[in-house]
Amino acid sequence: MKKTILILTAILLAFAFCSCGELTAYQLYTAAAEKAEASKDNFEANVSINVTVNGVGEKPVALSYDVHEKVDGNDVSAEITTDYGAGISVSGNAVYTDGCAYTDILGIKMKTPMTLEKFAEEYSFREDRVPAFDESDLKDVKVTKNEDGLREVKLTVSADKVNSAIDERVRNLIAVVARLTGKDFDDDIDAAISDVVIVITFGNDGSFKTIETDFALDADVFGKTFSANVQSKIEYLDFGSTSVELPDDAENYMETKNFFDNVFSSYLK
Repeated sequence: MKKTILILTAILLAFAFCSCGELTAYQLYTAAAEKAEASKDNFEANVSINVTVNGVGEKPVALSYDVHEKVDGNDVSAEITTDYGAGISVSGNAVYTDGCAYTDILGIKMKTPMTLEKFAEEYSFREDRVPAFDESDLKDVKVTKNEDGLREVKLTVSADKVNSAIDERVRNLIAVVARLTGKDFDDDIDAAISDVVIVITFGNDGSFKTIETDFALDADVFGKTFSANVQSKIEYLDFGSTSVELPDDAENYMETKNFFDNVFSSYLK
């Protein structure tokens, strides 16, 4: 599930971290992007992604993923909740420091040697990098103030640009959803993402405050048609003063060499 969410989040960021088409919007974005770049190794954020898949059963399948993440250099923590619908939900915490991951999933507490790159792949959004779009790729750009008096940019990324830019991510997403149909994935697919609507809110200091996206995916896999609606939100809580702490009982965590493959993957992969 983490890999599925990373695909969706990469899509989210690919659209959000781009220029905004009009001068005022572009200036807002550029200033916020510079602040984010300066604080990329120290931030705190909430990430939520909600996906509704139609066509894989009699009823829509609703999936959601929420993570509260803190990054302080090479120290990272993530509080994660994955909801698979039908009353099935899994929550857990993961902290990385000094070459080890401290994980508490379903009450199972483990300390596992791990690289930061492996931890980021499985638990964190820290290492994700995506391309930017040109101003000419965007449309319907509006700059307003919301009810809190904060500046807000709303824009749309055209479907043509979306599908050409993220073809591999789309195919990865299709592969995941195809498994819900009980079939293996191959190249016999036809998929497209709609125009993506993005709303970016800026804090009073000019930094990113929230980034929201809304888009639809339609696909044909092995002659079976399905669609998915995806709504995502990143809420930045802090830039530059975030700290990461180990669990109070970290010294009591059971040491293991391969926790993810033996335990965690059985629940979330």
